[in-house]
Amino acid sequence: MRGKTKKPVNPLACERIPLEAPEWQRGAADCAPSQALKESALTPQKAVDIRQIEKELNKIPDVRQDLVNRIKAQLEAGKYPLPARDVAEALLASSLEESLFR
Repeated sequence: MRGKTKKPVNPLACERIPLEAPEWQRGAADCAPSQALKESALTPQKAVDIRQIEKELNKIPDVRQDLVNRIKAQLEAGKYPLPARDVAEALLASSLEESLFR
């Protein structure tokens, strides 16, 4: 049986797969796309929708500058609530991390 091949299961990869390959690789008798693949295909309308969504997402800033400015002003004025326990835990964790990974 050496050298004999069968068409692959993967409809996107139409290269020949040897019969010695595992059953899950050999499966389908031909290279035709499955119904699920046909249904999930990117249609022109879906492509337009995706481009519109990308445009809307690009309008959203990566950083909420208004929030950053507000917190920065509170910190500078000494009015930002910073629990001492949280600060101590962060300092200890950072120190421990530095000593372990030097």
